[in-house]
Amino acid sequence: MKNVKRILVNSFLGVFLAVAMPLQTAGAVRMDGTESDALKTSIQPILGDKRLQGSIAGISIRDAISGGLLYSYNGSVRLRPASNLKLLTAASALHVLGSGYTFQTKVLTDGKINGSVLKGNVYLQGNGDPTLLAKDVNRLAKKLKLRHISKIEGNIYGDDSRYDSLRYSIDLPWSDEDDYYGAGVSALTVSTGQEFDNGTAIIQVKPGKKAGDPAAIRVIPDSKYLTIKQDVQTVKADGRRFVTTIREHGNNQVTVKGTIPLQSSVLRKSVAVWEPSLYALTLFKQSLKASGIKFEKHSEKMKRTPKKAVILAVHQSKPLGKMILPLLKYSNNGHAEIFTKELGKVVYNEGTWNSGTMAIGDIMSTFGVRQDHLYLRDGSGISQSDLVPPNDITKLLFAIQSYDWFPVFLNALPVSGSKSKELGGTLRNRLMQKEAAGRIRAKTGSLTGVSSLSGYAVSISGKRFIFSVMINNFIVPDIKSIEDKIALSLLNL
Repeated sequence: MKNVKRILVNSFLGVFLAVAMPLQTAGAVRMDGTESDALKTSIQPILGDKRLQGSIAGISIRDAISGGLLYSYNGSVRLRPASNLKLLTAASALHVLGSGYTFQTKVLTDGKINGSVLKGNVYLQGNGDPTLLAKDVNRLAKKLKLRHISKIEGNIYGDDSRYDSLRYSIDLPWSDEDDYYGAGVSALTVSTGQEFDNGTAIIQVKPGKKAGDPAAIRVIPDSKYLTIKQDVQTVKADGRRFVTTIREHGNNQVTVKGTIPLQSSVLRKSVAVWEPSLYALTLFKQSLKASGIKFEKHSEKMKRTPKKAVILAVHQSKPLGKMILPLLKYSNNGHAEIFTKELGKVVYNEGTWNSGTMAIGDIMSTFGVRQDHLYLRDGSGISQSDLVPPNDITKLLFAIQSYDWFPVFLNALPVSGSKSKELGGTLRNRLMQKEAAGRIRAKTGSLTGVSSLSGYAVSISGKRFIFSVMINNFIVPDIKSIEDKIALSLLNL
């Protein structure tokens, strides 16, 4: 692993204020020794909430300056973290790969250009870019046209061999396969939307001209890779707006069903495609055709690029430091799993979940987190088998403050008291109390029976806390308000 320049925690607090929490007053107020008792007094009644009956709650709170443990309730118990696991994945990626790390998508050939004809095979090689968009694929095709290529005499292959061919993590529920957050993972994948949901397409639904008309449906990016079965009707303006998308297992037939009222705004839903590598290859071939490059029609398939192949065009991703934002702010599962496989490739030369989670465990020991405290099955936390104690989450969040990439990590966390998706992320519309605005930066987590919230808080008096709240095995619909109460209790210390 590469060496990372460390800086002292105390000297870093100024950056914490200026970069991460500009609304707060400068300087950090040190603990006076009364906080532990005060925390017990404020949190104990919250834990008596009837909604927690039969569940397991774990809480860990530390002094952000010294790292001292101020409060622990089941803090050493391994609990399912849900998307709080992304805190480990993000820290690992920044520590090993670095905030300036980029992914390259390449077009290569094993042939030669003779005039305007490329005689040989062409390879679209993916190297893990989770932010590759259809427009980037278009640019790659246009770069071939700029080389005065008008015809390809050979096959056009996709190459996703940087990672293994296992698309879904071992514990992903089958019912999540067609949802954007359960999309297949590949080294060659195309993303959509502001959140860069890789391996997905957007289904856009618009109402018809009058009630009873079928709705107008459009697939973005435009592609015949998906087959749409339309079953959405336009209803009166006061009718119900409800649309579902279901992709069949093992193919790309998508049933779009429901109702959309007259004069309704456009509705957009993301759906995960089957075989994201072939999806990317299909879009590339469409782009070649649109660019005026002719080629013979062959069945889409994957093939490893020969070592002798030469590069025709390259797309370089945005730096990893900018990819951390959709990972933490929007809780992007695809980013988390790609970073996990990339860590496996870089550390162990094997782009698999097994190697990636092993690498994350190794990296955690750098931050003082013991590997035998962890059980990791993926990088996103979607597995119901992932286990992390709350005390280890707060230990990690304390340790990473002394690294020069920490501002990137901190600024990617959702911020309390914001209705803005860009700022609040998955925490938007939570912790909306006036005193909480901008004082909490934390990662959320949600699975069936699992909820979590871990991050940083600055009290009104200027004291700084690191906290982790994990709740498992609950069966009530709303549990996040309990997490919020615990986080808010820190602000009055």
